[in-house]
Amino acid sequence: MNYYFIYNNTPLDIISAYTRLTGTPELPPLWALGYHQSKWSYYPDKAVYNLVERFRGLGIPCDAVHLDHHYMERKEGFTWDKQNFPDAEGMVRALEKDGVKTVLIVNPGVKVNPANPVWKEGMERNYFCRRSEGNLLSEEVWPGLCNFPDFTAPAVRGWWADLFSRDIGKIGVRGLWNDMNEPVVFPDRTFPMDTRHEYDGMPCSHEKAHNIYGQCMAEASWLGMKRHAPDRRPFLLSRSGFAGLQRFAATWTGDNRSSWEHLKLANFQCQRLAASGISFAGADAGGFMGHPTPELFCRWMQMASFHGFFRNHSSGEFGGQEPWVFGQEVTSYVKAAIEGRYRLLPYIYTQFHRYAETGMPVLRSLALQCFTNKDTYWRGAEYFFGDHLYVIPIHEPQEGGRFLYIPEGVWYSYHTDSLMEDTGKDVWVKCPLSFLPVYVRGGAVIPHWPVQQYVGELLRPPLTLDVWWAPEGEVASHLYEDAGDGYAYRNGECAVHGFLYRGGSNSLELDWNCEGDPCAFHESAEVVLHGLPAGISVSACMDGVPCCGVMREGRVWKIPVKDKFDTLSVCWPEE
Repeated sequence: MNYYFIYNNTPLDIISAYTRLTGTPELPPLWALGYHQSKWSYYPDKAVYNLVERFRGLGIPCDAVHLDHHYMERKEGFTWDKQNFPDAEGMVRALEKDGVKTVLIVNPGVKVNPANPVWKEGMERNYFCRRSEGNLLSEEVWPGLCNFPDFTAPAVRGWWADLFSRDIGKIGVRGLWNDMNEPVVFPDRTFPMDTRHEYDGMPCSHEKAHNIYGQCMAEASWLGMKRHAPDRRPFLLSRSGFAGLQRFAATWTGDNRSSWEHLKLANFQCQRLAASGISFAGADAGGFMGHPTPELFCRWMQMASFHGFFRNHSSGEFGGQEPWVFGQEVTSYVKAAIEGRYRLLPYIYTQFHRYAETGMPVLRSLALQCFTNKDTYWRGAEYFFGDHLYVIPIHEPQEGGRFLYIPEGVWYSYHTDSLMEDTGKDVWVKCPLSFLPVYVRGGAVIPHWPVQQYVGELLRPPLTLDVWWAPEGEVASHLYEDAGDGYAYRNGECAVHGFLYRGGSNSLELDWNCEGDPCAFHESAEVVLHGLPAGISVSACMDGVPCCGVMREGRVWKIPVKDKFDTLSVCWPEE
């Protein structure tokens, strides 16, 4: 065994170093950070069209629909059921025009079927796993009796990648979903331990290769998307992986249940996956098996909107689990949670850029962020979402209020702008069903967009820089912008913004620097100030020139920005 000892100044720095050791991820396409809708299964094509039409009709944002086994002919990979999906390419392209990307499930098992060219070619090339005595590994999975590619062999991974030439290259599928790749076979077990693997030229048994089989399948699928859609960033979801999975895929936590216990477990799992280098992770929001109560579904969707990967997935045998299924009140709250995710996308994308560049996790457990305070070590529910947001999921039914820990410093309610008076200890807060308790750091700059029904609906969304007043200290914030897909950013077609907030008892200053064109990716901008004292008159200057158009709107002050400024100075009379 190889042991690695990593020393650094903070736990987060150690996680960053570990992630760099196992491999930092590629920046995901921006749309993949939006909302995904999935079910086992949506079919025929009319059901998919109706689903998307319902999302658009209700004005609930959605960027991706996942198709489970029933899009295939007899559940065989790399096929389409011509009866249920007679024009797969036409459907995928029609959905794309409506802003919805298609994601296909793909399993490792290849059905024993001489009429299937995939099975025939795999046999001819001797690409399937064999047992120790030389006979083929043959086991039952969804299509029936199957053979299994040995993904630990480079030639097999290259062959598997080429199999996506039609779905990715021609039809226009935008994402892949690797399932059953632990690997698992029926009834609920894995490969026999005497199964042989090439293991990149170091032949071994499944006892050694088991943990990396799914990882190798993920690499092969990722390579397929890179090869057949070279101008697009891949989106791959994998149920299994190993250290370094983040280089190839996002992941989810598997077939969970619709219960409060599993909601709580999903919270812990996603935090710990992030601490293992995998920030692009989520759970089946609402639960895969069973049918959630309206309250449980609402709380789960609210929490999932602050996870790296946001997907609602369920087994259709328990009924529908779309956002509109649980009554008008819950629909409005879930819609608000999804819309909140879309408004926050520039912030989320910025955190993922930092994750891709440095390995810094997007989700950060309270004990990791506030490690100098030992009182935080036994608290598991609360976590930080990026640099400046603090999220408290609800784990119990009818929890209209709860004690929670507020870190030291200046913190505001993200939803109401109310200032938390007591920090560094437990405080009692109300928890209405309409939103989760989420707090924002005083002095933080949180970039927002207007709500879009899908990423790219607005080509250059107007940018809002929301700033929460803190009476003292300095706070650094960031914003990363690029085209959201493709690789032009590697040639400098991006903008990296840095903000430095300095607070005073009756003033604040905000410095703004930028590498790249500061206005290339948004058509306009405004600064919105939160938490200023009531009943004041504000004076604002940009680079020493008095600002025009400063206005109060409700509890906030809005300052239009015609172009990037170097320093924004705001002051008001002492109380």
